[in-house]
Amino acid sequence: DIHYYAQSQMGSRGDAWQKYCKMVSRQFDQSQALVDSALSAIAKHAEENNCKYVLIPGDMTKDGEYEGHKELAQRLELFEEETGIQVLVTNGNHDINNSGASTFINDKEEPARKTSPEEFREIYKNLGFDLAHSFYTPPAGQKAGMLSYSVRLEGGYRLLVLDVCKYSADSSSSGRDEHETAGNITPGLWAWVEGQMAEAKAAGETVIGMMHHNAVKQFGVQESMFQTFVVDNWMETAERLADGGMKFVFTGHTHMTNIAAHTSDNGNMLVDCQSPSLTGFPNHFREVLFDNTGLNPKAEFKTFDVDCVKQITTPSKTFEKPYIYNFSFGQTYGHDGLARFGADMAEGYLGGYLEKIKNSGGLYAFLTGPEVGLDKILDDALKGGLKLGSAEIFTA
Repeated sequence: DIHYYAQSQMGSRGDAWQKYCKMVSRQFDQSQALVDSALSAIAKHAEENNCKYVLIPGDMTKDGEYEGHKELAQRLELFEEETGIQVLVTNGNHDINNSGASTFINDKEEPARKTSPEEFREIYKNLGFDLAHSFYTPPAGQKAGMLSYSVRLEGGYRLLVLDVCKYSADSSSSGRDEHETAGNITPGLWAWVEGQMAEAKAAGETVIGMMHHNAVKQFGVQESMFQTFVVDNWMETAERLADGGMKFVFTGHTHMTNIAAHTSDNGNMLVDCQSPSLTGFPNHFREVLFDNTGLNPKAEFKTFDVDCVKQITTPSKTFEKPYIYNFSFGQTYGHDGLARFGADMAEGYLGGYLEKIKNSGGLYAFLTGPEVGLDKILDDALKGGLKLGSAEIFTA
């Protein structure tokens, strides 16, 4: 999760920009320097480990700013030219049709140009899409999953890059064309995925995946409290992928350095390899060595600090090593205390609902309106034997 923000959109980096950076946990002001340091380290390490691919599982930009996508794509293409290492990307929930896209070019926060899925594919056409063995094409008139593609990697691997984000009406469980944080694999995309896995199996290829949202629950309360960080019906999804032959999947979204696994009823395991955000503590990137010469494929993980080779240097400052403790931890968790961090998280989850409640004319109007349909819920409950007295609490 790079969450890149274009230098050209920061304006003069004046008071409005500085105030914004202090109010958020992510490190947008340092995003270009963080990318440069990570790529420098990968290039340096590749001289010894022969790294061939860089996988980036979405949230390329702060909030889908068109200029941010363009600037980042140019930097990644330059990296490819300089190193010969191939970069493969996918989109995250922040990247497409995001109404939060903003610019400070006039030294105040204003709406910026959003990015459509078609524009995303054009901007990153040389960063994964150019290597595609197969593309998923949605049914006529639909867009969900349209950025999915597969790549036949060196060494006998089939990488399935899955676009599971909800940025169009046909991808959204609510049926509305709006930015949503949850992920979903539509029936049409499932058919393509299973076809690719069957084809890879017939060719003797090891299947690995990449998508933005977690395919496997990463921690105990994620399913109950942070549902939008896993794909819809995550257990069914994980088992279906595992039974189809997928062994590993690279994900992001939760901003954690973690590995979790789920075993299907048929005894097949899917390992979800999650990497954190590059613009938030702990600012890690990972290097993975795969080995599929044995009976079961293996993967060796190494985790690195973003400034393990090159210091983080912005136009105004060079940060002492280690960056994660000399700046990042305080910016992510402590610049206004953990309470502020919690408030930022709550705003992310509840801000949209609070705005809808306001626009609906109050909580009661929102709950009883067509969006929630509490009246229908209560009617159904009453038919099921709920006492009227209980219903009156909500309807009076």
